[in-house]
Amino acid sequence: MTEQLKNVVELARARTMTSDEREDQLRNFAAGNVGLENERVTRAVVDEAAKRIGQNTR
Repeated sequence: MTEQLKNVVELARARTMTSDEREDQLRNFAAGNVGLENERVTRAVVDEAAKRIGQNTR
């Protein structure tokens, strides 16, 4: 690993994600993993499901 890459990795480790960034990352993770099993599950499907879940938890 180059010194520059090591520095970037260290900066990334120290950074705290915002709640919006965390939500976006979780949705991308869900869409990517579920999409491996079922190609009909897209990011748009995950977004819609998250919206419905959010409405039900209020």
